[in-house]
Amino acid sequence: VVVRTSTPSQIEIMTVKSLTAVGSGRYNAVVRRAGFGTVQGGDGSSNWTTSDKGWFIFRSELLLFSHEQIPALANAGTAITFRLVPESPWYQADVADLYVADLYVADLYVAGSSNYSLTVETTYTPVDLYAPAISFVSLTKAGSAISWSTNYAPTDVFVATLTLSDTQGDMVSGSLAATIGTKSVPLALTGLAGAVTTSRTVTISGLTDGDWRLVATVTDAIGRTTTKAWPNGGSDGLLKIRTAGGGVVVPPCATPAGGNFGQPVTLSVTLSCGTGGATIEYVITPLGGTPSWPGTTYSSPVSVTTGNTLWCRAYTAGPTYSVVVSYDFAVTPRGGRQQF
Repeated sequence: VVVRTSTPSQIEIMTVKSLTAVGSGRYNAVVRRAGFGTVQGGDGSSNWTTSDKGWFIFRSELLLFSHEQIPALANAGTAITFRLVPESPWYQADVADLYVADLYVADLYVAGSSNYSLTVETTYTPVDLYAPAISFVSLTKAGSAISWSTNYAPTDVFVATLTLSDTQGDMVSGSLAATIGTKSVPLALTGLAGAVTTSRTVTISGLTDGDWRLVATVTDAIGRTTTKAWPNGGSDGLLKIRTAGGGVVVPPCATPAGGNFGQPVTLSVTLSCGTGGATIEYVITPLGGTPSWPGTTYSSPVSVTTGNTLWCRAYTAGPTYSVVVSYDFAVTPRGGRQQF
């Protein structure tokens, strides 16, 4: 498996006949079959840069290397582009990236082009059919659906209803948490064992000023975990809690809001604050480090590399500061592979 750093959503999955060390930390691979392959229209060779990452997985370990770990190597939740060839020059179905520059194939040749490739690009968003699933049903206050654009009071009580399902019926634990950065108010979802589909209703109360994400998590017996934020259109819903009369600066929200990633990656993080006219400042430390204030004034998306924590706060004239919130961007490599 090779991940090109410049385009982490496009990864190479290949079967190799041999790997030969050629010095300076480089390897030559004799490829039997490949999912993405070499540069289209090329001569069948591909050079990967020193910043790209590769793993080799022994056949004896394949049973331990579940397929959902492949996209985690690149960037969790990102579609992956594969090149698939339906038929090789030998008329054998295969998943490969084949080049036939020395073999004229009349019905595949494109006039005026040097591209003799048999491949086409197809984009997939990998889904683990055996992972537990989460569906959000309703979020209400006093029996009415909430509005993501409305400010609610810290005394308001909300009722969330969601459905959890698992084709294997081996869910073991779950929770619905209200989160700001690494601050979390978890609400356990119990009695999941043995259920294929089950609904849960959770009461949420006592939230302080801020914009809260609602994040559900469910885990099955072999450790597959599905995490999903309550959606608002194409983004995460933010439940806005405000003290009447103002005077409180709410803490900033980050998008993406941290997380665990399968490989080192640099992300562009946007910060926002629900208090009008507030200034946001931030500090980046190694994961779990201690920030030193004042920080850098936020004006445009921040580049954060995994293995670091983004700390931020907001303030208005006076100054009046919000509480400090932090977002962890962690790297959680999976087992069953060796990096080369």
